[in-house]
Amino acid sequence: GITGFSQAFLYSGAGCVLAAQLDVPDNFAHEMMVAYYRGVRGGLGAAAALRAAQLSAIERGDGLAEPSVWGAFAAIGDGNSTPRLSRTLSPTSALALVLLALAAAAILINLFRHRHIF
Repeated sequence: GITGFSQAFLYSGAGCVLAAQLDVPDNFAHEMMVAYYRGVRGGLGAAAALRAAQLSAIERGDGLAEPSVWGAFAAIGDGNSTPRLSRTLSPTSALALVLLALAAAAILINLFRHRHIF
């Protein structure tokens, strides 16, 4: 569930994980993330940025103001931590992604050869 998935990121060094606990339509999730990162870029910690995004959503008065939308998001971990914003991957992250993609491809090829899928 959400706790186990979030724990994996926290164990790997993330200070805080922002997660949706319910299904949220993509357009509303996008709007929430835009507002959240606006707060982060303004110097707010993870929990404060989430709160600011939630209050902004409530003030809008449209579908984003529904509690099932803005209330679906939770900051898990140290809410005072400031998310690191980066537009590039570190070499270690890039290597991990490549290895993950290769492993997924190998599994799919193996399953296809044994006719378990497709």
